[in-house]
Amino acid sequence: MKEKLVFLRVSESNIDVLGQGLSALHLSVSRKKRVPAFWRWHYLRTPFGKSILIVALRGSRVVGMYGLLYVSLTIHGSTVIGGLMGDLSIHPSERSWRCYNGLVRMIIVES
Repeated sequence: MKEKLVFLRVSESNIDVLGQGLSALHLSVSRKKRVPAFWRWHYLRTPFGKSILIVALRGSRVVGMYGLLYVSLTIHGSTVIGGLMGDLSIHPSERSWRCYNGLVRMIIVES
């Protein structure tokens, strides 16, 4: 039987462990290479505060990710910080409502 699907927020303490898996998932879904250090910079080193990245794990394998990036926006002369959808990737073997639903629910709770 398959291991249970687990959803986890990426943080300073686990980004280095998850970085390799995030890069492997991104390569398998988009065919673009990203070094593991990219994820730390992209989500945890933004000038507007730490953004949110949720991962789906099956065992120790990263099988899905959904990100919310914070950016500065100017609307009618006022500057606000807005959250924009970042990365949404789900490994082909995990493309199910359960995986997508878990990622979306977790990002709503965390934001």
